[in-house]
Amino acid sequence: MADNQALGFVFQSWGSYLILSNTDFDSFKRKYLKVVFLMCAYAIPIYFLIEYEISPFPIVDRGFYRSCMGVSVGWPSGLFHRFAGFYHEPGACQIVLNLALILYINNIQNWSLSKSEKREMIVILVGIILTKSTGGYIILLVIALCCFWKKIMSRWFLPAFIVVFTCGYIILMSDVVQDKINNESSASLISRQSDNLAMFQMVLEEPFIGWGLGSVDHLKRSDALGNWSNSNGILYMTSSVGIPWLILYLAFLCIGIYRLGFRNISLLFVLLAFLMMESNEKFIEHPVSYILLFLQRKEYFK
Repeated sequence: MADNQALGFVFQSWGSYLILSNTDFDSFKRKYLKVVFLMCAYAIPIYFLIEYEISPFPIVDRGFYRSCMGVSVGWPSGLFHRFAGFYHEPGACQIVLNLALILYINNIQNWSLSKSEKREMIVILVGIILTKSTGGYIILLVIALCCFWKKIMSRWFLPAFIVVFTCGYIILMSDVVQDKINNESSASLISRQSDNLAMFQMVLEEPFIGWGLGSVDHLKRSDALGNWSNSNGILYMTSSVGIPWLILYLAFLCIGIYRLGFRNISLLFVLLAFLMMESNEKFIEHPVSYILLFLQRKEYFK
């Protein structure tokens, strides 16, 4: 072993299971929305103060990143100029924010949000936009398609289609997405391409048992192929423990999403959005990534 990563996975996965499997979905999602809203309400003003260089608070060097009043604002090399909340980079922050919207997809579809929930979601949407994350924007578009799919396929087809198409066009034509697509020298794009190609090659080389989770072999092979940051969580786990893990993961993920009340096309959209989230960062070992796996509705078992 190169580190104790495998032990960390065991503790975090079992801890997440024990907590989430004993928590009611409706109660949890309300608390989750409130916590994420409060995070955004606190961190967004600090982000703007830093961006406009009027912050009275000092920026503190934390080694791997820099922060102001607990809010991540940049790497040692410079500021993000993107909203990262309390996380190590904006791409990680958008996972937590988008998940709040995913948990409320059924409520959005049925127009059953309370006034406070609507206000909180607007603040979270602002946070997602400020992350300027290409992956976050595309995931947001998938969530929008899921929320308005019934309207698109009904007599409200035209207005619903116009709304989703307009939102999709704005997202895809935004400077964030276009710079990532057209700028071949983008450090983020090059890094992610390198990571994905390297880990895909590693999966092909060891498809059944992988290279080992946190192993010396995985670390050495990653270095040799140019996988520097393991930025794709799904490919990282598959290259570590093999394709059988991926098959089991997808199967139990579908079961988990179904248990939360997502059916038919909604299940497919939620699955797609979640897999895109997990492929955007190596966040798959953190408790937030177990929510759709282990959380459940109590009435499902009655």
